[in-house]
Order: sequence, then structure tokens, then C-alpha cells
Amino acid sequence: MPGPDPPDQDVGHDRADHRAAHPDSGDLVLRFTIAVVSVSGIIFFSAMVPSILATEIPISLGSLVIIWFERVILTIVIAAPLAHLLL
Repeated sequence: MPGPDPPDQDVGHDRADHRAAHPDSGDLVLRFTIAVVSVSGIIFFSAMVPSILATEIPISLGSLVIIWFERVILTIVIAAPLAHLLL
């Protein structure tokens, strides 16, 4: 009857555990890009609505969403190459 595994053996660890502990360059670029786009998207929308309302520019909510979406797309276009250069 075999006994328990010795403590120095690496039992039960698979590749997913290894990737989570040591992300490769592609994972890091993806994480950086997602973080930049998420934060900037929130900042863009939260800053845009009060500034439009304060100036009383007649613009619909649909137009605000389109402007926000365009800004997020531009952020992706800028952040992805920047992530590849920096990381």
C-alpha cells in the first residue's frame, strides 16, 4: 500500500496554475490593454456627461454614447501598440 506523496513533489499542479503564476508577454500586453481601456472608458463617460450638461449643448444620449464608443476605439488603437512597445 503506497503512502502519501513526499512534500517536495509537485502533485496536482497543471499548466493553468503555472500560467497564472507566470504570465507570458502576450498575457501581460492583453491585461495592460484591457486595464487602460476599462479605466479610460469609465473616465471618458463620467467626465463627458457633466461637461455637456453644464454647457447646455443640445445633444442626445445616443450621440453621447457614439462619441464615447469612438473614444474607446481610439484608446484601443493607441493602447495596444503602446503595450507592445513597453512590455
